[in-house]
Amino acid sequence: MSETKIISKPDSKSVALVCWWDFYLYRYRLSLIRSLRERGHQVFAVTSPGRYSQALIDAGAVLVPWRVTSRGLNPISELRAIYDLVRIYQDKQPSIAHHFTVKSNIYGAIAAKLAGVPSTVATVTGLGYTLTNPSIKARIIGGWVRPLYRMSYRMTDVVTFQNRDDRQFISGISRDGSDQAVYIPGGSGV
Repeated sequence: MSETKIISKPDSKSVALVCWWDFYLYRYRLSLIRSLRERGHQVFAVTSPGRYSQALIDAGAVLVPWRVTSRGLNPISELRAIYDLVRIYQDKQPSIAHHFTVKSNIYGAIAAKLAGVPSTVATVTGLGYTLTNPSIKARIIGGWVRPLYRMSYRMTDVVTFQNRDDRQFISGISRDGSDQAVYIPGGSGV
């Protein structure tokens, strides 16, 4: 990506925060939800509903259920998760889609591209089991995840990292993504 895309425009009125697990949005993004709401933005918390969903609603987010699991490997279920996210984006029409965690980053980029979401952000909170575990299963799955990461980051406007090593790894597999990568020291607690 040769030019920097401005993703925070005055007319950006809706933001989709996307993660497969409601606890993650509750634990690490609740202040972001509140801040966006205070600035007048509509916030969609796109996640699998669970124990922490009500707290997201109480913070001002609109809960949008997304059927996805963290470790699912059934190709039909995984394609369905992407399809469901495309439908969510078409229905809610967010100005910005911000994805968190491996599966949400990959599926979210694909779905946002297909649905025509104007701006996308991916936050790499860690590389995940499939890219860090030396087991045979993880290496096999990682063989699929690497090209999917490469493809998804080409569809993403900005990629933020909380760990320098993750940035180096992703920049290495995305080949052309170094100019869209932003390192955020301190991670989620910033």
